[in-house]
Amino acid sequence: MLRAVNLANVKWKYAPEPKEEHGTIFRATKEKAIIWTLNETE
Repeated sequence: MLRAVNLANVKWKYAPEPKEEHGTIFRATKEKAIIWTLNETE
């Protein structure tokens, strides 16, 4: 859906985390997400 809509002001990144589950994904990836968000230079 993100590719189909393709809004110019929305940037997204898919990062597979096969070892994580619904209950563990936030804690495991929140630091990576914040770093990506604040350092985005594209």
